[in-house]
Amino acid sequence: MKISKAIIPAAGFGTRFLPATKSIPKALLPVLERPAIHFTVMEAAESGIDHITIVTSPKEKLVWEYFQQNRELEIELCNRNENRLLKEITDINKIADISYVTQEKRMGLGHAILMCKRSIGKHPFAVLLPDDLIFNELPTIGQMIDVFNEYTENILAVKSVPDEMIPKLGIIKSTRINDRISEISEMVEKPKLEDAPSNQAIIGRYILKPDILKLLEATAPGANQEIQLTDALKMAMGHEKTYGFLFPGTHFDLGNPYGLLNASIYRALTVGETVEQTEHIKKSLREIIQ
Repeated sequence: MKISKAIIPAAGFGTRFLPATKSIPKALLPVLERPAIHFTVMEAAESGIDHITIVTSPKEKLVWEYFQQNRELEIELCNRNENRLLKEITDINKIADISYVTQEKRMGLGHAILMCKRSIGKHPFAVLLPDDLIFNELPTIGQMIDVFNEYTENILAVKSVPDEMIPKLGIIKSTRINDRISEISEMVEKPKLEDAPSNQAIIGRYILKPDILKLLEATAPGANQEIQLTDALKMAMGHEKTYGFLFPGTHFDLGNPYGLLNASIYRALTVGETVEQTEHIKKSLREIIQ
C-alpha cells in the first residue's frame, strides 16, 4: 500500500536553544548548511510521499517562507554566476507538495497530528519529527513504509539507548521477530531506569493507521495539558499489534544544542567536497580538543 501523506510537527518553543529561538524557529536551526526540517522533508519526499503537512505555530511564518521561491535571491545568484547555489536554492521549493496547519495552542504531539485530520483522511500516514535526524543510505521512513506493507500495523522507529537517556524517552518492551523487527507489548513514557522494561527507545518516525485519529480524539490531556500520541498507541495495542523497526544509520537528537553540534560536525566530515577539506576539518577539531 502506498503511503502518500506525512505530517511534520514543527511548532515547539525550542526552549533549549534560547535565546536563538526567540526569533528563529527551532526547525530552521542549521545542521551545517541546511535547516533541520529540510532533511526531514527530503526524507519524506525521497520515500515516495506525495504531500507533506507541516504543523507550525502562529508566529512561525519563516518555515513557510523557507520552502517558497525567493526571486530576488535567485536573480542575485544568477548575476553572480553562482550556478551551484542557484540550483540548490531553486530546488528547495520543488522538493515536495507542502501545506501548513497552524497549531494555536501547543498541546502535544497527539494534538498536532489531530490538527491534520482533514488532510489525512482515511489512509495510513507517516509522522516525522524534525528533532530526530537520521543519516542513512536509504530514507528511514521509506524503509518503515516497506515494513508497514508487510505487517499492515502501526510501525514505530526504535533504537537502543544508553542508561542515562532512558528517563528522557519513551521506552518499549518487545519480542524480537528478526534483526530489525519486534512486536511491541508495552510502552512506558520516561521511566526511571530501574522501572524501564528495556533500553529500546521510540525515535521520531511513525507509520500510523488512520484509526489512531479516533483514539487521539478520545485521549484526555495529560501532563502540561498535552495530548500524547503514546497514550493513543497504548489504547491501540489493546486490540491490534504494533511493531518496532530497529533502523540502521546514524541518529542525532537535534532537540538539544550538543546534538545539533554533533550532527553538524558529522555532516561536515561526510559531505566534504575533497579529501583535503575533510582532513582539514579533522585537524581543526583535534586542535580545538587539545
